[in-house]
Amino acid sequence: MAYIGANWPDLQAPGRMVETFTVNAGAGPYTLTRRVVGGDPADIEVFIDNVRQQPTTAYTIGGTGNNIEKQITFTAAPTNGIAFYVVHVGPPVWESAPADSSVTNTKLAPSSITGHTAETTVADDDVILMYDTSASVLRKITRANFKTAAIAALKDADNNTKIQVEESADENKIRFDTAGTERMIIAADGKVGIGTTAPSQKLTVSDAGTGNLLLVENTSQNTSIYMQADTAHGKIGTLSNHQLDFMANNSKKWSLNANGNLFPSNAAHGIVLGNTSDVAANRLDDYEEGTFTPTIQGQAGASGQSYSNQFGAYTKVGRLVALHGYVTLSNKGTISGNYVALGGFPFANMGSGADGGHCGVSRVEQMAVSSGYIGPDFQFGGGASLVIAMEHPASGSAGGHRALNNDYGTPTDAITNDTSIAYSCTYMTA
Repeated sequence: MAYIGANWPDLQAPGRMVETFTVNAGAGPYTLTRRVVGGDPADIEVFIDNVRQQPTTAYTIGGTGNNIEKQITFTAAPTNGIAFYVVHVGPPVWESAPADSSVTNTKLAPSSITGHTAETTVADDDVILMYDTSASVLRKITRANFKTAAIAALKDADNNTKIQVEESADENKIRFDTAGTERMIIAADGKVGIGTTAPSQKLTVSDAGTGNLLLVENTSQNTSIYMQADTAHGKIGTLSNHQLDFMANNSKKWSLNANGNLFPSNAAHGIVLGNTSDVAANRLDDYEEGTFTPTIQGQAGASGQSYSNQFGAYTKVGRLVALHGYVTLSNKGTISGNYVALGGFPFANMGSGADGGHCGVSRVEQMAVSSGYIGPDFQFGGGASLVIAMEHPASGSAGGHRALNNDYGTPTDAITNDTSIAYSCTYMTA
């Protein structure tokens, strides 16, 4: 049975209590768990193997409190594991109607109500007790008291912060108010509106003048996603110093870093310009700007050179490379091979000869030209090098392209210790 207050246990028989023990502590003591009326040894009977033991001779009574927590201590320890039982007088059981003032909040606290069983079903005639502090009485509440009217709102004391489930008759909306203003609504069709009473999408966020939405990963990093719509702009980005990633098919495709630069997550990703067909021919997937260090070298290499000026800059769009170079020797060192070439280009060209690309010379100084040659020309050799070729009059009459051979290539002895060459080139990479 459930009870309120102290532990008044069930009775085995009217006025009698029986408690069973197993000897596991030698002579004891063994503490009785039920309340004992009377504390004399004659008020308690102990049986071992159904043989009544002599009070004060076979055992003594001890313990603390008034008729509670009594203890049995045997004069001689019984056999370990043997069972014994104790019979004593229990308290009488009666019904009474306690005064209202005697049933206090403390006695009704969950910690004071023991022996109860959790209920999974409720009947209409079940009741609960509630203490009415204004009238200082204990009131009975039945299930029917909770069904007299529907609860239309959950609200604070001054009714300006609340949740309403039916502001007007049968509107089927849930409204959320704070400080007297409606902040959010769930419409009958399930659409959620913040700052609007009529959401048009699954989630509609609206604000007069400027509407903001901020998502923050609330750790030490405080990464954020910020969306804003005002009278003239729509914005999306981060308020924190973090990059913004763009995803498709559940993976990152592009990233906008904190400096405003856009990066593809894969070199194959590009921007399709002027055409809706996403094929390689329509995709801008490579753009690069940078510098390089031009050199003057021979067909078979060079060593021991020093320069007073070396500068090169390039722009690469797709496979097309445009560059400008300027180089001045201060010591030509040893230039080996049959003809001279410019080296240090940032990318290899697609071919050699006149088909490899085109270069224009803006200045050539301090280069010794052999008799019978007409000015310098430039042709691409293999890889990232540019051959300086001197046109021979005979080649013009023969027609066609000049060959890269010992006859038309600029000989290595044409380079002096202060040769200076400036050039611009456009070519295709392999």
